Amino acid sequence: MNRGWVLRLALAPAAAAMLGVLSATCAGATVDPCEGEDCSNRGSCFAVGLDPFCVCHAGYHPDGLECLANDPDDPCAGVGCAGHGTCRVAGTDPTCDCFPGYVHLSVVDPDCTDLACDLVCVEEPERDAGVD
Repeated sequence: MNRGWVLRLALAPAAAAMLGVLSATCAGATVDPCEGEDCSNRGSCFAVGLDPFCVCHAGYHPDGLECLANDPDDPCAGVGCAGHGTCRVAGTDPTCDCFPGYVHLSVVDPDCTDLACDLVCVEEPERDAGVD
C-alpha cells in the first residue's frame, strides 16, 4: 500500500471528528467539549472554547483528560501546566507559573475555584479596547 494512502487513512478519523465539530458549531448546535469526559472520576472537566481541561481533586494532577496521583517525592513529576507553564512546588503541592500570555484556568472560568485550577494554564482572554 502506498505510504500516502496509509497516512490519509490514519488521518481520516481525526478529520471526520473535526468536521463533525465544525459542522455542529456551524449549524448553531451547542457543542460540549466535556461531554463524556470524567477525568478518571478524580476531578471535573472545564471547557475554554472547544478545549476541554481536567481540574483534579487534591493529590491529583491533570495529564490530558485524566487525573493522575501526585508523586509525594516529586510533586511536579508529570505536571505539564497544559503545556503553557512551568511547575513548581509550593509547600508540598504542585502549582504552575504560567507563561506570558497565559493565566490559571480560574481567571478565565470563575466557577473553577479549587486549588487544582492552578495546574492548568490557558490563553489569557483579550481585554476590551479602552478598558484599563
